[in-house]
Parts: sequence; C-alpha cells; structure tokens
Amino acid sequence: MLKHLLSHLNTTLYLQIWPDKIVLRNLTNNAVLEDEAVLVVDNSQAKARIVGFGHAARQKAAAHHTVISPFSHPRTLLSNFSHAETLFKLAVQAIYPKGFLKSPPFLIIHPMANTEGGLTQIERRCLRELTLCAGAKDMMLYQGEVLSAERFDLAELKRAHPNWRDD
Repeated sequence: MLKHLLSHLNTTLYLQIWPDKIVLRNLTNNAVLEDEAVLVVDNSQAKARIVGFGHAARQKAAAHHTVISPFSHPRTLLSNFSHAETLFKLAVQAIYPKGFLKSPPFLIIHPMANTEGGLTQIERRCLRELTLCAGAKDMMLYQGEVLSAERFDLAELKRAHPNWRDD
C-alpha cells in the first residue's frame, strides 16, 4: 500500500515529440498515450476555443475548425509556443489526471526530430517552459536511445547526464 501511495507521489512521464505525433508514457505504471500532435480549434466564435487534440479531434473537426500542428516547422521542432503549451497540458492531463495526493510529475522530454546539430538554447528554454506550464514539477531534456519503462531508472539517468538541468 505504501509503495502504491509513493508511486503517486513520484511519477515520471516520458514524452517523445515528432512533428506529426507525440508519445507520452507514464514510466511509473506504463500507461501510454500515442496520438497525432495536433490541436483542433473552433473559430466560429469571436474568441477561438480549443476543441481537442489528436486523431479523434481531427476526425470530428467541422468546417469552422482549424487543425494546428505546434511542432511542424521546417527548421525547428517547435513552431507555436502557445499551441504546444496547450497540447502538453492536454496530453499530461489525459495520462496523469489531477487528483487527491497526486504530486506534479517529473517530465522527460525527448525530441525525436529536427535536432540536427543539437538544440539551441532557445529551443531548450522553450521546452523547459512548456513542461513547467503543463504542470510538471521538474523536467529533463533528453537526447539519446529511446527509454523503456522496463529498464528505466531516473536516478541512473540523472547520473549518466550530470548536466540534465541544462541539457
């Protein structure tokens, strides 16, 4: 019982980002969200309203809806900060809903495309801000082999990447 309670207090989420999709995995319980990296926006009112995200929202999109991909840019992974922030929030809420005794998760961000030559300081800062705005208590920007829940050890990962806060 204590182990179950502690797992809710120390949840690690692992987010892989491509221009066209995201994969968010809860490394504590291995729950996975894999979906298109799109937001659907309703433009029929004076103020635009987010209808949803991912494939299901795209399928239900109406004529007055706009489909936006916040990670679709020819040179960088991030093309629109505010839409990426909304997508991060919705994805985190989908796989790790807020609840009693749930602390904010630790989020590992793994950019999977448009990283040739490394990420700029601006890109690293934007990804950090996005994760904190999405409700994470802290984050690690990770570039390397794909992580798996079966052989995941956050302490070991931090030891292997001593500058994980500055990555």
